Amino acid sequence: MVRLYVGGLPPDVSAEQLAQRFAPFGRVEGADLALPQAAGAGAAPQPGCRGFGYVELEPQDDAALRRCLSTVRPWPAERTGSARASLPPLPAAGPRLH
Repeated sequence: MVRLYVGGLPPDVSAEQLAQRFAPFGRVEGADLALPQAAGAGAAPQPGCRGFGYVELEPQDDAALRRCLSTVRPWPAERTGSARASLPPLPAAGPRLH
């Protein structure tokens, strides 16, 4: 399973549309959009996507993942979209001895 960062998304994209773009490359476990935050205390959040999101993908195989990362341009009309894999974080280093 890989978690992909997807940038260059239009404000009106839905999580379902995002998932559909990645379905040809494997099983999509989830798609999350970065939504705007509220402007201040008590303010309602603004509608729409902030331009990026994440897709959790179980690729068909390594070749499918490579094709996905090299060819996916989610919404090429006005913005250049991109996808890149987020690798799991490295384990925390133990205490350093001097």
